[in-house]
This record gives sequence, structure tokens and C-alpha cells, in this order.
Amino acid sequence: MPTSEQVITSVPDGLEMAASVIETHGWHQRDWFTASEDHRPKVDALGAINVAYGREPDAICHVEGGLVYAAFLALAAHVDSIVADARYAGEIVDFQRIVDAISVWNDRPRRASEEVVRTLRYVADLERRSDG
Repeated sequence: MPTSEQVITSVPDGLEMAASVIETHGWHQRDWFTASEDHRPKVDALGAINVAYGREPDAICHVEGGLVYAAFLALAAHVDSIVADARYAGEIVDFQRIVDAISVWNDRPRRASEEVVRTLRYVADLERRSDG
């Protein structure tokens, strides 16, 4: 299922690619992805980030750290103030807390794919600026 042929080596590039994954595959709510007949599953924000890094849409991070965790954390900190406070205090944020924050945001009624894509790109831009 992974479609990203280029190797992503930064959080901003991964979030940009995740936005492109949603534009290409379609967006989904209430699960990380949904199967499709064309083998291009629709994905939620979490699934899109995984695919951007060449992982299966429902892959789980088993340890804190690494690019995928950092990308999840960047998005979660943007959409959830408790995660943001912990991140900026330098605390390790539990992976399940990150997943829950993104899932609640992604699955909110009346959320639109365009908003998810726009937010992924905005967070990518914020991350790019904070690195420089």
C-alpha cells in the first residue's frame, strides 16, 4: 500500500507528502484507512502520514522518537493544546495521546478533506520555519 517512492528525511517534507497522499488517495474518517477496489485506500491524517514515510497506513510507532513520531507529534501539537504544552515543555508525549488527539480532530463532524490538507501543509510550514 505505501506509495511514497521518494525517501522522506524531514518532518516538514513528510507532512507535505501526507497532504499529497490525501489529495491522491482521498480522505477518510473513523479509521486510519479504508480499503478500495483500486488498491489506493482513502486515508485519514494518521494513515496519510504513515504512507508518506513509506509505511502501511495503519502502522503503529512502537517507540517515541524518529520522523514518523515527530510528524504525528507536530500535527497533534497543532490540533490539541495539551499535547502542544507538553511538546513545548520538552516532555515525551505518549503515542496513544498523540493518536487520540489527531483522531478526534480528523473525525470531527463537518471536517472536510480540504481542511485536513491545508492543516498538514500549514504545520509543515511551521515546522520548516522552526528548524531554520
